Amino acid sequence: MSYPFKKILCPIQFEDSEQAALTLASKIARDMDATIYLLHVVALIEAVDAPETVVASAKNRAEADACLKLQAMAAEKLAGLKFEAITRVFDVGGETSKVVLEVATDLHTDLIVLNTHGHHGLTQFLLGSVAEQIVRRAACPVLTLTSSDE
Repeated sequence: MSYPFKKILCPIQFEDSEQAALTLASKIARDMDATIYLLHVVALIEAVDAPETVVASAKNRAEADACLKLQAMAAEKLAGLKFEAITRVFDVGGETSKVVLEVATDLHTDLIVLNTHGHHGLTQFLLGSVAEQIVRRAACPVLTLTSSDE
C-alpha cells in the first residue's frame, strides 16, 4: 500500500446523480496532492449482423461521448486538481469489475474510491456486485460509499 495516496481511481456511472465518491476522491486528492483518474466503463451491445466497420464506429462514438461527459464532470467538480479521464468499452457479457481492476493495475493506483448501490439479499445475489468484486480482488485499498437505490 502506498501512502500518501498519489493515484486515485474513481469509477463513474453517469446515472449516479450524487457522485459522492467523486466528491470524496477530490477531497483526498486535494489533501494529498494526488491525481484522480476518472473511469467510465461503457457496455456496448454488438449487433449480430452488423459490419465490423459499423461496430467499430459505434464503439468509437460511445467512447468519445463518455470521454466528453467525463471532461465536463471534471471541469465542474475537479477545478484545480490533477486528473485524467479514461473510458473503456466492452461488449455486454463482460465484467465491469474486471475492467476497473485492469485499469487500476495498469495505472498502479494507490486507492480506488467508488459508489455502491446498496443492493441487499436476493437482489445482490442475482445481480452480483461490481463493488464487491473490486473490493475482493483489488491490489490496493478500496473506499466504498453506499448510496440507496430507492
